[in-house]
Amino acid sequence: MGAARSSQGDIGQRTRRNPTRAVERLRYIAEMAGELAALAGGERQPMLTYFLNMARVEAEMQIAERNRQGT
Repeated sequence: MGAARSSQGDIGQRTRRNPTRAVERLRYIAEMAGELAALAGGERQPMLTYFLNMARVEAEMQIAERNRQGT
């Protein structure tokens, strides 16, 4: 788990240097999570659908926050 934390820290440092790239990644995450949620819904997996939609919403909220901050 320590390696994952290190990796996340590295990603955080890179996105702070390139905020446009961070928003692009967040848009991709939101899009993919939405598509996966739709697939999970089609398979009648309500909890999986819920969590994937939560990931999509969180990514969209992060995009909105960065837009409000002007980054």
